[in-house]
Amino acid sequence: ETVELLALVSEPLREELHFEMYSPVFAVHPFFAFYTQEYPHVMNKVCHLAASTTLVSTGDVIFNEGEIPVKPMMYVVCNGVASYSYEDGQCEEILSARQWAAEAVLWTLWMHQGTLRAKSDGRLCVLNAKEFQSITQRFDHPGFRPAQYGEKYLKDLNQIQKSEDKPLTDMAIGTEYNTLVEAWPDARNQYQARRKFTRNFHSHRGLRFDTHLEMQQEKF
Repeated sequence: ETVELLALVSEPLREELHFEMYSPVFAVHPFFAFYTQEYPHVMNKVCHLAASTTLVSTGDVIFNEGEIPVKPMMYVVCNGVASYSYEDGQCEEILSARQWAAEAVLWTLWMHQGTLRAKSDGRLCVLNAKEFQSITQRFDHPGFRPAQYGEKYLKDLNQIQKSEDKPLTDMAIGTEYNTLVEAWPDARNQYQARRKFTRNFHSHRGLRFDTHLEMQQEKF
């Protein structure tokens, strides 16, 4: 019966369901919070065609140090805990809900600088980099182009690579918001508004970050 009902759901409605499901997840990242507000019709397509969820079990390896992925993906932790180790396992960082890894694959050909492994059972939201690039390149961006942010982000990565103070990793670099504002100054006020919307979105429904994703997924 459920399969029969799904067959009746139109493609535009499925796009809207995917948008409702994934856009709050990606909004934890400054670029996507702003981009969703500026170009919701593009993010509609991104959420529908480039985003997915994957379940992981304790010990699962998500990517390996030194790997150039055939299917490059950016990851956002929805629930559970993941461990990121780098410099041949000598250093470790922990990722929990609302944290992301491997953003660089969206903007350049990337070799993973560490190994990401599930530390507990959990759920990840995954963004296919090639699909993201293909979709965004098919739309006109009169105000703000994703490449503007990408170029600034890569400059930040290059600076980290040259620096001896901070290692180059797959983790968030901590300057994403500043990078966004440098690429498009109008983002400052609109990003803050988007963050307020996201907090209210979850607060209004009384949902945790991961619970919202699970409940939306049940719709289709």
